[in-house]
Formats: sequence, C-alpha cells, structure tokens
Amino acid sequence: MDIKTLYLKNNINTIVTIKGWVKNFRNNKFIIINDGTFYKNIQVVINKNKYNKLLLKYITIGSSLKVKGKIILMNNNLEIKLKKIIIYHSNLKKNIQKSLLQKKKHNISFIRKQNFLRFQTNIFSNILRIKNYIKYIIYKYLYKKNFIYIHTPIITNINPESILDIFKLKSNFFKDNKYLTVSGQLENEISLNGIKKVFSFGPVFRAEKSNTNKHLAEFWMLEIEIAFLNLKKLIIFIKNFLKYLLKKIILNCKNELLIIDKFNNKKDNYSINKLSIIYNNIKVISYKKAIKILKNKFNINYGIDINNKYEKYLYKYYKNTILIVKNFPKKNKSFYMKIKNNKTVKSVDVLFPNIGEIIGGSERENNYNILLNNIKEQNINILKIKNYLKTRIYGNVPHSGFGLGFDRFIQFITNIKNIKDVVEFPIYYK
Repeated sequence: MDIKTLYLKNNINTIVTIKGWVKNFRNNKFIIINDGTFYKNIQVVINKNKYNKLLLKYITIGSSLKVKGKIILMNNNLEIKLKKIIIYHSNLKKNIQKSLLQKKKHNISFIRKQNFLRFQTNIFSNILRIKNYIKYIIYKYLYKKNFIYIHTPIITNINPESILDIFKLKSNFFKDNKYLTVSGQLENEISLNGIKKVFSFGPVFRAEKSNTNKHLAEFWMLEIEIAFLNLKKLIIFIKNFLKYLLKKIILNCKNELLIIDKFNNKKDNYSINKLSIIYNNIKVISYKKAIKILKNKFNINYGIDINNKYEKYLYKYYKNTILIVKNFPKKNKSFYMKIKNNKTVKSVDVLFPNIGEIIGGSERENNYNILLNNIKEQNINILKIKNYLKTRIYGNVPHSGFGLGFDRFIQFITNIKNIKDVVEFPIYYK
C-alpha cells in the first residue's frame, strides 16, 4: 500500500504492507518511513524484544525496506505496529556522513549538487508533488474545455522565433539542417486547420549562454492555440486559466507549501497568503502604459524592450500583482503576430512577481499576404515554414495562442530562487 492511500483510507486495525525509505530511526524503536507519495511520513513501532539487535543496526537513514503490520491510532496519529520487516538495502553510516542524508539542514544548492539523492529530501519531494498535481489539473482543465493534445516534434526544421541560440543537430541522417525545437507553436497552428482547440506540453530547448536563476537549456512549455479567438478573448482565457490554477493550488497544495515555506525560512502560510492575494490581483495594462510608468524612474523611450530591470520596477509599482501587458511595438515581436496598427502588434506578455515573463502570446496573423511579407521582412527561410504558410490559403481562421513556461511557473508557486532546483534533471549552460 502507498503511504498516501494509507492516510486517505484511514483503515485502522487492518494489516498493511509498506515499502519505502527510512527518514529516521529513533531509540531502536521508531522507524520513520516515506515512499514519496505523500507529504506525511508514517511511523513504524518495533517491539525490540522480538527482533535481533544485529538486524536493527542495518536500519539506517535512507535505507530501503518493506514493513508489514497493523495500523493503529496513537495520540491521534496513524502508526504501524510492526509484524514483519525486510531490508532491501542498508546504507553504510560512513556513506551517510558524506551525503545530504545526514541529519542536518542543507541549503538547496548543496542538495542540487547531489541530485541523485535529492529525491529523498523533504524539500524536493514536495516540489515534485506540487509539479505533479499542477500537471494533472492543467490536463484536466484543457480536457474539460475540449482541447486536443498535439504531440509536436522535438527534432524539427522550424525556428518560429528566428532564434540564433538554437541547438543544431550534426548528423548524416538528414538531408537538410535539423534543430532541437524551441517551440511547438507553429505545429499547433497547423493543427488548428481542422481542430478548433489544441495544446502541446513538453520539452523545448534554447542554446542561450545564460547561467541565471531563470534560464535552462531544456525546459517544459505548455503551448495553447485556439481558433476563432481574438486578443481580447485570449486575455480573458489566460486570466480564467490562471485563476483556476491558483485556486486549485491554494486548496490542494497547502501542506506541501507549508513544508517548503519552513525550508525557505518563511512564516507559516506565506505561500498560501501570497497566492490568495495574487488570485484577486491580475491586472491588464498596455505596453504604452507600462512605458509611462517606467519613465517615472528611467530615461527611456517608447519602443524599448521591457527587460528584467524594468520588470522589477513594475513588480514594485504593482505590488502582489500578475501583470498582463498587451500591444507591444511591432519591431520587438515575431513575424506571426497580428499587426494592430503600423506600430504595434496584438501581443501579450504575462509578468509574475519576482520571476518575470512566464507567459507570452498573441493573436496570430492569418492573412497570407501580410504573413508572407512579415516573413520576408525578417529574412526567414520560406521553404522551412512552407506548410505553415500554406495553411493561410486552406480554410484558415482568426486564431490566438500563448506559451507558458512551466518550470518558471513552479518556481513562482514554490518561491524557489533558482529554476534549477525545481527541475528533476536540469540541463543548463556552464
């Protein structure tokens, strides 16, 4: 039985078998076990007179074992009264002393250095459970809204953002150049030519030589495309989607966030209180309004990119607010964005406090001639995206979409400073 199932079913006086790892062993009598399925451990009580002392020496921190016993209620806590124990592997004490399994609090950067063991730590296992839950509710939400999942390719000849920092594959297998995908957006847009609502959710890659708290070479992106939708309705969709996620997280991730808050030396309910405030503070402003605010502090002109420095100022100006900035200058944005007027495009960036941009989206250009002209202006190889371009002459419709950086979103939810510490096996520039 999983420990999560044990707690949820609460079958007192039944016999159960639990398999997991030792978190602590006290007084040769109490084994604290966790199997990764739940934020709570389970305590196993040993009758020392029934077990060989030599056997008890092999019960060390991080050791894997199987226990069988009766569930009992002791001081309003569930425990297992041991009947049988099998030790799969015993960790040597000398190895424990060299590792993060030793009994003391480690900082998160040290935990990252021993990433083969961090799955046994409270902090990382709770981050993973939150990630797992958020993935689940994303799929559930989109399924209920009748979205179709599109498995977009990882190996591609498409570069939708015209990004220079792209991983190029060196192989004799293909006749032309292939890359690791930077986005599944264009494939999703192609899929819209017959399917009204689509999404992809998977890894994308950037060869950007930045080793910051927010950058990875491989990260996960949720990308959504919706037919018959303009920018105004896209913003409404994004707001509703974010409020749904925040509400579910507040209701169902409280215990995991409390543990993470404690690790981060935050007050009790810090994360829940933060998310509850932000739930009611999602604000939409124009790029023009953002520049007007920034001019209070900086000597800037209309048309500049809102970089990290300017984002930080906007966080302080709009305290505890998710900021949706719309209608950016045309010169700063991609070829596929629909032009609003000669100077701006119908685009949107969503800025999260202390993290920055997590969502970027736009109304897409569906006019063949305008799109073709945009492609030529930005010197993009038409042959690479000919199928994408052809959709504009075969029943194409007005449509909009966005991408959400999933790992940055988890970083925001958990208040973890470095994105590398919310990813199981981070790949980044060194």
